[in-house]
This record gives sequence, C-alpha cells and structure tokens, in this order.
Amino acid sequence: MKILRIGIVMDSPAQLKALKDSTIAFIEAAEQQGHLIDYLAPHCLWAEQGCFFVHSQRIFTHHAKKISSQNTHSAHHDTSWCTLQPSIVKTSNDFDVILMRKDPPFSLDYIYITYLLELAEKEGVLVLNKPESLRNCNEKFFIMHFPELITDTMVSSQPADLIHFISQHPKVVLKPLDARAGRGIFLVQEGAPNTNAILEMLTHYYTVPIMAQKFLPEIAEGDKRIILIDGIPIPYSLARIPAKNEIRANLAVGGQGKAQRLTQKDQEICEKIGPHLKARGLFWVGLDVIGDYITEINVTSPTGIRDIETQSDCKIAQALIQAIEQKFA
Repeated sequence: MKILRIGIVMDSPAQLKALKDSTIAFIEAAEQQGHLIDYLAPHCLWAEQGCFFVHSQRIFTHHAKKISSQNTHSAHHDTSWCTLQPSIVKTSNDFDVILMRKDPPFSLDYIYITYLLELAEKEGVLVLNKPESLRNCNEKFFIMHFPELITDTMVSSQPADLIHFISQHPKVVLKPLDARAGRGIFLVQEGAPNTNAILEMLTHYYTVPIMAQKFLPEIAEGDKRIILIDGIPIPYSLARIPAKNEIRANLAVGGQGKAQRLTQKDQEICEKIGPHLKARGLFWVGLDVIGDYITEINVTSPTGIRDIETQSDCKIAQALIQAIEQKFA
C-alpha cells in the first residue's frame, strides 16, 4: 500500500473537540494506516508565479500508534489531542492528497482558498472535495438541482415573493445561504408580527437571497445526516432530534444524535443523488434528510462520524481512508 502524504486545510486544531470532531477521526484513522498528515492553516496557503505553496505543519495525534521522540521534541505547539511540528514551506509536489475541511461561513475568504487549491489540483494533487464544486454547489441552494427530492422551496430576496410563499404554507423555515450549525434559522407563518423584520434582517434589506422551505413536522423524528463517500452512503444515518421548544436539530444548538439504519426511502434518495455527487468530485458529503425530502447537501466540512461510529458498527473514518487509497491503487 502506498503511504500517502495528506494535507488537511482546517480550522485551528486548538478549536476542535477531539471526542466529537470528524476531521480528527479521519486523521486518527489515516495515521493508523501509516499515512503522513500535515495541518494546513487556511491563512498559510499562497501562490507565486502560478504555483501552489503552503506553510505546512506535520501533525501527530496522541492516539497514534507511534510518535518518535524526535518528532515530539521538535513540536512547538501542543493541544489536548495532537502535536504539531514547526512550520515549513511545501509545494504541491509534497502532497498526494489535500482535504478541504475548513468550516463555513462560506465567505470570500473561503472562495479564495478554493482558488489556491485549484492550483494544487492543476499540479497533480487530488483535492477533496473538488474546489470548483465547493464553489458551485452551495450547501443550501444545491438541492434546487434535485426538485423531485425536495419539499416546497424558494430562494429569493424579494419581499413580495417571500411573503406570497409564506402565505401558501402553514409554517415556513427561513435560512441564510451561507451559514452553518443552525445559525440564522427562523420559523415564520402568515400574519406573524415579526415576519417583515426577520425578512429584512436575513436579506439585508432585500438585497441578499435567502431560502424559504415549507416546514416539515417530521423534524420531530429527526433531521437525518447521511454520509456519502464517493457517492456511496454509509448504512447508518445520524438522526438529530431537536431539543424541547426548538425547530433546529443541529447538535451545535442542543439536538440529540441517534444512529439509525437507512430506510428504503433514504436508499432511494442516495441512489438518485450519489452519482451526481461523484461526477462533481464531491467525495465526502453530508446529506440532510427530513421525512422523505433532502433539505441540504453539505459539501464543505460535513460532520457526524463520531456519533455514528459510537452507536453502530460503522467504521466511517476507515472507509474514507480506504476510498482514498483505492484512488491510488
């Protein structure tokens, strides 16, 4: 088996929670297979004369099977879960694979990183997920490409359009197109006194489009996170159950995660959407499903690995590594 040199663009290791974070689960699994992992801070990527460069740090988790004393002593930064070597300059020739795992918001800074990663891709590095698709497949808007799989949904910045949509449904969920972890989500209904104020705030006074979706009462049974690897679903989803008096099921806002086997309907949804994800180079994807409908397609840094692995026999991180290894076989 080829030892892979893997770079991971992610937020500061000190900000991550080792017992919950999916990127850390991936790093641990990669280490166990003998692969070499580098931490690439988002602000440390740059280009010069059309070539990709990065200030890179080799990373070792404290769960690794073996960390040499030399590597440990040379580290200049130590978090609760890993050790980092000092930063050195590397080029695309120093990597086989680079994973983009920086959390949203999907800002201009995020887009600039995809530009830089495209240079690495051009120079022969396998970049996952594909930078072009990260830009083109907005996690909220991308579902509009699969109208047969979604509930009633509108994307608009215009008050008349949004108010009319709200009037057509008992309850409507409003959400920004660039946020994550349940931020900026509101439940509204026709005639509610604060609806206009909410629309003004979310659309920045009707200049930025937002998403409006028919409220699905099946959310009480869970907002299911389905992880797909290269278009193939993991057999368990993570049903995130909202807390009392909440419509948001995100774990970050108090939702409780429960691993569940995929239903037949879940399988049918994945069979329809999986080939499209694979064709776009979307290797690691988190599909959000409420009832029988997809509500989001998470392509930036989908989570859920730890909770599913804890509650099932799935070895998702290992499956991710094996799928990457097969690309080099």
